[in-house]
Amino acid sequence: RRHAPPMNASSSKPEEGQLAEFLDRFLRQAPRGDAEALQQWIRSQPQLGIDAAAEAALVQLLDERRAAQTISSAPPHPEEAHSFFGDKTRISGENASGQSGQSGLTPGSRLGRFVLREFLARGGMGQVWIATDTDLQREIALKLVLPELINDQSLGMFQREARAGGRVSHPNIVATHASGTDDGLTWISQELVRGSWTLKDFLEEARKEDRTPKAYYRKVAELMASIADGLEAAHQAGVIHRDLKPANILITEDEVPKITDFGLARVKGDSYLSMTGQFAGTWAYMSPEQITAKRMGLDRRTDVFSLGIVLYELLTQRRPFDGDTTAQLAEKIMYDDPQPVRVVRSQCPEELSVICGKAMEKRPQDRYQSAAALAADLRRHLSDEPIFAKPPGPVTRSV
Repeated sequence: RRHAPPMNASSSKPEEGQLAEFLDRFLRQAPRGDAEALQQWIRSQPQLGIDAAAEAALVQLLDERRAAQTISSAPPHPEEAHSFFGDKTRISGENASGQSGQSGLTPGSRLGRFVLREFLARGGMGQVWIATDTDLQREIALKLVLPELINDQSLGMFQREARAGGRVSHPNIVATHASGTDDGLTWISQELVRGSWTLKDFLEEARKEDRTPKAYYRKVAELMASIADGLEAAHQAGVIHRDLKPANILITEDEVPKITDFGLARVKGDSYLSMTGQFAGTWAYMSPEQITAKRMGLDRRTDVFSLGIVLYELLTQRRPFDGDTTAQLAEKIMYDDPQPVRVVRSQCPEELSVICGKAMEKRPQDRYQSAAALAADLRRHLSDEPIFAKPPGPVTRSV
C-alpha cells in the first residue's frame, strides 16, 4: 500500500493529492467517520506531521466528499419513544440492516466469556457490540479494538478508558465492568444503555422546534446538574475527562444523563498523554489551558470550562466559539468572550446566563472551582434560591 510522506509542519499549502491520501487512509479505518473523528485520528497519528492548517483543509475535504457521519451510531432500528420534545426515533441498539462487524465477527460469535448479539457501531479504533456476559448472565456493551487497527496510540487510549472507567462508579457515568484480551481482541465490558440517545441528539431536536418549550430551560438546568454530579465523581477519583461534549453524554429512556468515552481522560498516576505540547480533546469544547497545552496547570477546572460550553450550547442552541479554521477557533477560545446567553436568548433566565458565564471564565481561578459548585448553583436556581455566581462588573471585564 502506498503511503503519503509525512507533512512538514512548516508547509503552508499542502498539495491536494497529499490531503486526499491522508483522508483515504482515515476513511479506510472509519468509513462513517465525521469531522470530530477525523480530528481525533489526526492527533493519534503524530508521525504524519499534520499541522493546524492541514487539519482544517482535511476537515473541509471530508465535508466536500459528504462522507461525514457520526461514528457513535450505526444505522438505527426505529423505535418510537417519548422524549422531552415529544415522540422521537431513538437508537434501540439493533442494526436494521443486519450489518456485521469487521474481522469476521458476526452475531453468535463467542469471544472469551462473551457471546456477540448485535452490532452497534464502528469507530476509528474498533467497534461496539451488544453482547451477553455468560459469567454474569447479563447483556453488556462490548468495545473491541481490532487487530488491524492496533498501534501504541490506539491501544494506550483504549487502556486509559478502561482504567478511568474502572475508577468511577456513579449513576451519571456509564459503568465499566471489566477489560481484557481474548482471541487477539482487546475488549472493554461496559454498561449497556438501551434506548439511549445523546445530548447531541437532544440539541438537534431542540433546534428543529419553531418555539422553545416553556420548560426547556428548567430541563437543561436539571440535566446539567446531574452531568456535573457525574463529573465531580470522576474528579474525586482522580480522572479528568478532557473531551466533554454533547456526543459523549448519553441520555437514558428515563432521561438520566450519563458521561461516556474516557479515551482521552487524564488519570492520576498515569504518564500517557501528559507530555507538554500534546493535544487531547475536541477543539470546539477545549479550555484555554488545553489550547495552549499547559500540562502543569491542567486540572478539573478544564472540564468545568468544557461543561460551560455545553451549557451555553444547550441554552442558546449554538456554540459559543466558532471559526473557519482551528487557528481561528483557538484564538476565540483564548481571547474572545461569547455573546451573553441573554443576548442570544432573551427568554433564558438571567441566573442561568450568569452561571454559564462563570463556568466559562478564561482564567481557571475565576471559574467554579469544582463541578460540585456548578451543580450546586444550578440547583439553587431550580429551587428559586439566590445563586453564588455574580456577573463580572465593568472594572473586572475591562481588566
